[in-house]
Amino acid sequence: MRALRWRTLAVMAALLALATTHLRSAALQAGDASPAASTPLGDPRAHPGQSSTVPAEGDRSVIDLGVHEGEAFQAGLVFHDGRYVPGPYRVSRTGRWVTVNGAVVYAWKVWPLPDLLVPEDPGLPQGLTEKSTFQDLIGSRDRANSHVARKYRYLYQHFRPAVAIQKMVKYYRQLPFVEQADVVRSTTIRLRTKDGKTTDVSVRPPAPKSMSSWDLTAADVLQELECRRLHCETRLRAGDCFFLFSNGEELSWGRRQTARDLGLVVEILRSGRTKEEKVHLLQRMEVLPPPSRGDIDKFTALVTGFQVPPELDKRIRKLVTETGITPRRLKDIPDEIPFERILRLEKEAKERANQPQK
Repeated sequence: MRALRWRTLAVMAALLALATTHLRSAALQAGDASPAASTPLGDPRAHPGQSSTVPAEGDRSVIDLGVHEGEAFQAGLVFHDGRYVPGPYRVSRTGRWVTVNGAVVYAWKVWPLPDLLVPEDPGLPQGLTEKSTFQDLIGSRDRANSHVARKYRYLYQHFRPAVAIQKMVKYYRQLPFVEQADVVRSTTIRLRTKDGKTTDVSVRPPAPKSMSSWDLTAADVLQELECRRLHCETRLRAGDCFFLFSNGEELSWGRRQTARDLGLVVEILRSGRTKEEKVHLLQRMEVLPPPSRGDIDKFTALVTGFQVPPELDKRIRKLVTETGITPRRLKDIPDEIPFERILRLEKEAKERANQPQK
């Protein structure tokens, strides 16, 4: 049975990896000036006004995609905005949302699917001058329907990739604020604007059946949502821990890390320390991301909304006994946030390397 369970886990991990590959490859789109950007220009996820909150009955995605109620089970741990959610757990899909006992784990951001087909060449944009910027070209709202995103989709829908890229180069060279545009890697165009700035723009074609692809169907979305639902259910059944937030963010641990760290996290959050002190301790534990890695306010509900019943302590002690893991204590926490320490050491090494030799 143990071997069968782990084979099942491996299969689900592979399925999620495949889906994640599609999503990540979609993030490198034409007009995406940063390969690390999470919402490229041609991506429907860039549409504003989307919520991670499960809607009332009658939502269009619920009507179109239906509901899948998962089976109830007693395993794993779930917190929502800092509050412990007692089991049994049920991982379900409601329309475009995957939930655990009603708390959102994953949401497909846009429904109905937008029409991404561009039948006619958009030509060149109007209203740009020599003083315009790349940001003026892509706009700040509805980036998926910006002029450059529609141009990109038109070219890939009507020409072979190599031809589409060359036509994108020509497009950029005709813009009044662009001094030079050249392919520097197979799917990257480097722009030099007339203000002297340089921008690398990815023109990689979207992965088939990805969020940015015009061949995506409702069946593809259902397959992705079911993959996410099964993955979450499999992890919880294996004893993993999920910290879910109303803003759509998520933190999750494996069973062994939960045994090692959860007791100390509960101890810190129950203490009389200030919010800032608690956040800093959790950053030093690498539970929360460091200041240099993003907006920490997305996760502070774990601190401000923390509520757990006394019986959770018994579950944690049982988990420690079952795994044989030695729990961390306050004295085990490093004095410095590990990621910040790495940055500091790298900076100091560069400064030493740049010092003149005596």
